[in-house]
Amino acid sequence: MHSFERGFLSEPFDEVRHQVRLNHQSWHALLHEVNIIAVELQYQITVHSGEPRELFGAVLFSRILSSSQAAVILLEHGLVAQARCVLRSALEALFSLGAIATKPKLVDRLIEAHKAEQQRAAKNITLWRHPDLKAIAAEQLDSGKLAEFLIDESKSISAFELAEAGGYEDWYRSLYMTLSWSAHGAAIDLERHMVKDDDDFLVEMQNEPDTQHQEVAWLVAIEIQIKAVFELAEIFPSVDKLVFEQYESKLHALASALND
Repeated sequence: MHSFERGFLSEPFDEVRHQVRLNHQSWHALLHEVNIIAVELQYQITVHSGEPRELFGAVLFSRILSSSQAAVILLEHGLVAQARCVLRSALEALFSLGAIATKPKLVDRLIEAHKAEQQRAAKNITLWRHPDLKAIAAEQLDSGKLAEFLIDESKSISAFELAEAGGYEDWYRSLYMTLSWSAHGAAIDLERHMVKDDDDFLVEMQNEPDTQHQEVAWLVAIEIQIKAVFELAEIFPSVDKLVFEQYESKLHALASALND
């Protein structure tokens, strides 16, 4: 029986975490260097009331940090596919942050998109089919609580539009695409659960920590944090990004070593 007979609900994760850090020492060290200063930044910026761009910028930055940190926690538990899903979420927040950093007026589109999501939620409620859910929907319709949302004509904004506005179009067409494979359970990503022999025949299914070859996920987590600081500096001029430019150089050096 495998030592992880309960899958990822098994207990011996101290050793897994140790092995992941041992296998990715340079990545782990750089991530924590970047992270500690990035976390300090979110408490140093001053958000002025009545400035939606500053408010959105600050909360998006915090979301990017927490999501990239969550991805690291998952990596240290050997949950690589799940870490990639969370990194995709962090990347979407980066697209939004980059968009309003580059084009300030786009913050109005983010506000409108929030209203559009409310309209979409209200419309979905009217489409519920289960009798119990239909009864709840009917009650909401009769009370008029859904009416204001259903008649709203606000327009949503796509992840691609935000990526394009912030200069991340190539990221969308490459990194975001591949991270989406994990999020959507695409066949190409599900192969990581299969153990095959030399003849490419399935030997067994794998539901155990993957402590090897996590470099790309660590790279993405680090770069997302660095790019987030660069975008934050466009909104809050007091943010000093010099040290992060140095970290970016270190990251590129590590990434170059992957191809050697």
